[in-house]
This record gives sequence, structure tokens and C-alpha cells, in this order.
Amino acid sequence: MTGLALLFFIKIVVTLPFVALPFLFLPKARLNAAMSVDARNTTLFRLYGVAMMALLAGYGGGIWQASQNIFPWGAVAMGIISNGAASFVLVKTGAVSRAKWLTGFFIAVTLGLLVAAVRPDIAMTKIF
Repeated sequence: MTGLALLFFIKIVVTLPFVALPFLFLPKARLNAAMSVDARNTTLFRLYGVAMMALLAGYGGGIWQASQNIFPWGAVAMGIISNGAASFVLVKTGAVSRAKWLTGFFIAVTLGLLVAAVRPDIAMTKIF
């Protein structure tokens, strides 16, 4: 497994249970409390959960490409944009105070993917 594939794997393993599944399945009251809103229905929450699942499929494709010794530029670009923008939004809106570990995780993934984009040779080195 390459370092880049491991980063994608960690992103999937953390995002699935802590972001995607809660937005898909938590009851409205829990989602409203977690997001500090009073939404009348859960449609936007559920759509966000679906969008997260689509991103995770993209990361899975990146793992497959890396295992074929192909640098997954699309998955790397997707990850830089989604994690970088999420970090920016959480910091800019002040939500970072309620989601410190998640913001730190998004920042770490963004930095890891930026390093991979600058040094694909290192990112594609087998680590085990």
C-alpha cells in the first residue's frame, strides 16, 4: 500500500462513521442540535450525507488507482478542494470551536494531499 492510498483509506474510515452515516441516519432532533439549527426537515442533511458517500467513492477509486501504480490526480484534486474548503468554512464561520478535531482532520488531509500533489513520487512509494 502506498502512503497516498493509506491517506485515502484513513479519510474513508473516519468520514464514513463520523460524517456520512450520521447525516444519512440520525434523527432530525440530533442533527438540529449538532448543527445548531432548527431545520423543518432533514432533506439537506440527507443530501449532504449522500454527497459525502460520493466523495468516499472517489477516494475508493483513488485507492484502486494507486494500487495499479497510477497517480490518482482526480481524487487528489477532489480531496484538496473538499477538505481545504471544509477547513476554511469551519474556521471562517467560527464552527471550529465546536469541531476542533474534525477541522484538524480536514486540515491534515488537505496538507497530506498537497504534499502528494507536489511530490507524487513520494506519495506513490509503497509503505507496506
